[in-house]
Formats: sequence, C-alpha cells, structure tokens
Amino acid sequence: MAGKKKSKRIVYRLFSPKTGEHYTLRLTREAYDKLADTKVSKFSKKLRKHIPFDVKKVKFKN
Repeated sequence: MAGKKKSKRIVYRLFSPKTGEHYTLRLTREAYDKLADTKVSKFSKKLRKHIPFDVKKVKFKN
C-alpha cells in the first residue's frame, strides 16, 4: 500500500480589483507556480470583455 502520496490542493482566488469579480480555484503547489508566472485574463460579465485577474491565496479563519 505504499503508493505515491497525493499532493494537497490549496484554495486560490482569481480576483479582479477593477470589477470586484472573483473565482475560486483549488490548485496544487506546482500548478500555482506555473499559473503565477503567467498573466491570467478572463471574460468579465460586467464589462463584457477580457480583463486581467490577480491570483491570491485564500486564508481561512479557524
């Protein structure tokens, strides 16, 4: 039963300071590292065009 350990996913949020829109993602550390190096743009329903989004880690209160 000694298999590869499943990597834990961490919650991140795509956030647009321009419109306040946000989307939640669950990514592994490796996937986040790849995503953090690129500019993320997504279609904004409010502005009806593609706008840049920031990737931020979500911190939960315990």
